[in-house]
Amino acid sequence: MTKPEDWLNINYKKGLKGTEAWFQEVEQQRLTVPTHNEALELLAEAVLSWAKKRNVLEVPAYREKFISMKQYDLLFLYTNAVMHLQYINY
Repeated sequence: MTKPEDWLNINYKKGLKGTEAWFQEVEQQRLTVPTHNEALELLAEAVLSWAKKRNVLEVPAYREKFISMKQYDLLFLYTNAVMHLQYINY
């Protein structure tokens, strides 16, 4: 793990400057492929919705969306988040 002074050093390739370059690449991908990271956006939306509403009826709806997108790994993360928020985090 890098030290904060390294991360804040503009000449350090894994610091702010490197992060800016990575972000610019992502932005370029979003311009050419509008659906880039659409599944991650759905995961964030689903988890946030569960955290706010705790609506059990949303779980199968989001499950179907993840399955239709063939995002089984994100479905796994979503169900784990729901279980954690429901049973562990009270």
